[in-house]
Amino acid sequence: MTAVQHAPSHQAGSSLIEVLISILLLSIGLLAMAGLSASSASYNKLSQIRGTAAVLVNDYGERARVNLSGFDSGGYSKATTYSYSKTKTAEAGCTNAVTAPCAPATLAAFDKTQWLNHLKLRLPGGDAYIVSTSTASSRQRTMDIWVMWTEQSQDTGLTTSQTCPAGAAAPAEVSCLYFRVTL
Repeated sequence: MTAVQHAPSHQAGSSLIEVLISILLLSIGLLAMAGLSASSASYNKLSQIRGTAAVLVNDYGERARVNLSGFDSGGYSKATTYSYSKTKTAEAGCTNAVTAPCAPATLAAFDKTQWLNHLKLRLPGGDAYIVSTSTASSRQRTMDIWVMWTEQSQDTGLTTSQTCPAGAAAPAEVSCLYFRVTL
């Protein structure tokens, strides 16, 4: 009697369906990583803008703190509508404060112009809306500052937590950050 040999019951390789499923899962994972990388870049850009805005606002607050007379006269306010221009505004007055000291109002105008020029250079479409309040009886001085800029890409999916003030009349593509500085 001859023995009948049977084919082995287990499979020796991968089937085409298993390979295709593996490729599909790998593709989904790679697409997820690409999406994560893109959103990470957007968050990094927003973080950079917020950091730059915080440094600029701190600088402006220090300028106002040095010139309290100019602050009390309203020289550090800028309650005008959003208007961005790539051209730098001329910085007049107070060019040589050592030999010819500036009047507080002139120094405030110089500080505001110079600060707004820095804002234009460091933020895309940079501008600001500033309301300063001074109470002489309690010597309480505050500035409400909205730093405004335009987004580089409109499809980032990121929004700022603050809205622009009504008086700024900023277009929809402008984002705002609100800061309150107490002198």
